[in-house]
Amino acid sequence: MNNKEYHNPEWEMKVPHNGSFIGFIKPVNGEYIELKKELANRVLRIPSFSEVISLIHFCTDNLNFKPASALAYDMNKRGSFSLIADTGFLYGDEGVYIQDYPIACWDGWGNLDMDESELVKKLETGDKNVRFVPFSSCQKRFYNPETHTQIARHPLLIGAAGEEGAEKIAQIVEKYKKGSNFVQRGWEGREGIAEVGSGWGGQKFFISLGTPAYNHKGDTYLVAP
Repeated sequence: MNNKEYHNPEWEMKVPHNGSFIGFIKPVNGEYIELKKELANRVLRIPSFSEVISLIHFCTDNLNFKPASALAYDMNKRGSFSLIADTGFLYGDEGVYIQDYPIACWDGWGNLDMDESELVKKLETGDKNVRFVPFSSCQKRFYNPETHTQIARHPLLIGAAGEEGAEKIAQIVEKYKKGSNFVQRGWEGREGIAEVGSGWGGQKFFISLGTPAYNHKGDTYLVAP
């Protein structure tokens, strides 16, 4: 790979994330599965859900930095803007399994390789890329948080982004001051990926959990080593 493919001085951003830093470059647009396939043998990768949250949080705090202000503007003003995150969700009988960087199947359907029994094994071996969040009721979905406290303590958001990430989400929602909409489009036995964005005209900041992977097309900022 040519260094110019991932060292772009105009767009590269070093973003604080979980006590360290990660680098992002100019975004690309495409279907999630195809992007995974294209990047499989390259240095760059699609960021996880928690990494996307850290990116957005950084950008809203650094509006004088050109790349950051560009993303913040898109999130606030661009109609129906969203970013792909490489974190998969599988809705099971008792809760939701969450996996960063899941394997994508090239079967023509764009499914993720998220088998519940295999995820349980990974949890038992302490795989840090896999988490499980149990349902708190028989409804097999989680409440839609509205206040800062509800967002920061939301079990599914903590499972997806960690406590630091959930707190960042709460701060982002407060900065936009346009309300939040945490849509769960998953259903029992189906898997999908996370999506972060703003509704039409920037009216809402939303996180969609469980969007079918083969149905998803959007932007993503690639992570540089």
